[in-house]
Amino acid sequence: MLSSRKFWNLAAIGGVIAAVILASMVMFSRPVPPPPLPAVVDAAQAAARKDLPLPKLQRYVARDGAHLAYRSYPQGRTERPEAAVILVSGSGGSSVAMNTLGYALARAGLPAFAVDTRGQGQSVGRSGTRGDIDYIGQLEDDLEDFVNVVRTDHPSTPLVLLGHSSGGGFALRVAGGHAGMLFSRFVLLAPYLGPAAPTTRPNSGGWAHAAVPRIIALTVLDGVGIDAFNHLPVIAFALPPQKAGENTDDGLTRMWSYAMMRNFGPSDDIIGDAKKSRGPITLLAGSNDEVMIADRYAEYFSAVKDKVKLSLLPGVTHISILNDPAAVVGVVGAVKGN
Repeated sequence: MLSSRKFWNLAAIGGVIAAVILASMVMFSRPVPPPPLPAVVDAAQAAARKDLPLPKLQRYVARDGAHLAYRSYPQGRTERPEAAVILVSGSGGSSVAMNTLGYALARAGLPAFAVDTRGQGQSVGRSGTRGDIDYIGQLEDDLEDFVNVVRTDHPSTPLVLLGHSSGGGFALRVAGGHAGMLFSRFVLLAPYLGPAAPTTRPNSGGWAHAAVPRIIALTVLDGVGIDAFNHLPVIAFALPPQKAGENTDDGLTRMWSYAMMRNFGPSDDIIGDAKKSRGPITLLAGSNDEVMIADRYAEYFSAVKDKVKLSLLPGVTHISILNDPAAVVGVVGAVKGN
């Protein structure tokens, strides 16, 4: 039998070893950018070249004083709109990705607002770092602040939250949380439901590379209240590198920190969030999605099929769901509750 002294000596040694292992996982595990993914990058670039001018970038002031970016698409009709829509793009992108949808919703009489989520696009936050946020939960705070901006011109219009990919996962997170009460409906476009979800292809179809050991270590540390390392990068996206010597910022986000990864996407209780949603949820995905396995959404949400309405769009890809004419018609219909 071990003496008390020997036991505590062994415990101390074990603690030191565990600390060294965690420190190694934090310091030496880094995300490596995967090769650019043509299926996503080329489609996104083609969409950006469509003959639709980008509305002027505007700013609102978040509660911490950061000036965050968004684009506005006023409705083209004079009657009171049946809803106003907040659009949230996916990982690596910005409000630019929502341009076609923004115009389509406005033409349908639905004012739309595409945000640059803090950490993406031109919303770099007070830290000035793209791909990072100050704390987990800040994105919900930012969304609540932006709703106050929308309410200036639309004080009583029902609000719809629409998110694509990681933005779709984030919209579902919002639906089950405190900020969900601000919205009457949620529309999820090919939502990312986490790396272990049966709807997610390995490495998101080549879109993302995660530094798994670092993520595990930071999760352990965060679980015991140590968040000092949450700003370290843990995911790299399959985007082309910024060209050397380029003076213009292309607005792309090539890496995410641990804090950004934990906040911009679904919570740990996806089905629970769907159950708690105060408004109906519509999920649309393309049958040819290269990042998600679209035909598995139905099985995944089978326990809450009364809360989540599913539509599979034939021939549509992960990006073309944002700009394919037939897909856009379906998305506008979903926003209207059709």
